[in-house]
Amino acid sequence: MSKIALTNKLSKQYPTKNVVIAGGSVAKILSAEYNPKNARQSDVDMFVIGETQEERREAVTQLLTWFDSPDTYYAVNSSVVTVYIKNVMRKFQIISCSHTNPFEVLGGFDQTHVQWCYYNNAFLGTASALKAMQERVTKFDCVNSLKSERLIKTLYNGYHIVKS
Repeated sequence: MSKIALTNKLSKQYPTKNVVIAGGSVAKILSAEYNPKNARQSDVDMFVIGETQEERREAVTQLLTWFDSPDTYYAVNSSVVTVYIKNVMRKFQIISCSHTNPFEVLGGFDQTHVQWCYYNNAFLGTASALKAMQERVTKFDCVNSLKSERLIKTLYNGYHIVKS
C-alpha cells in the first residue's frame, strides 16, 4: 500500500505517531459510494493514543502545532479540542483518551459500520465493520453513548440497523 502524504499549507508533515483518525469520516472514504461533497458532512476525529500520559501529551502538542496558522481557531470542551480552519468546510476534533492502540479506540464506537480507522499509514477496521460495509447493515456495539441523531445519520447514510 502506498503512503498517503498529509501535509498542511505550511508544508509541515502530519504527526502520525500516536494519532488514530477514526469513525464515520474514514468509513465514508472507504465506501464504494464515496463522494467528496458528502464527506464534508463528517468531522475528522483524531484520537490520541499512547502507552503513557507523556506520549499522549506530546502527540496533542504535535497536532496543535501542525494545525497552527493565522486561519485556525480552537474550541476546548473537556478532553476534546475542536479545530476550525477558515474557509474549510469541515471541523477536526482532537480527542484525548487513555487508549494504547487503534482497536481500543474502535471498540468504543456505538455502531459497527463506523469501526474504521487510519493509523500508521494503513486503513484498519474490525471484522464487524467489514461485514457492515459489505451488507450495508450495522449493529449496536458499545451503547454507552448511543444517541438518536446518530441513528438517523446511520439511516441517512444508507445503512439498515439491526437490534438483536
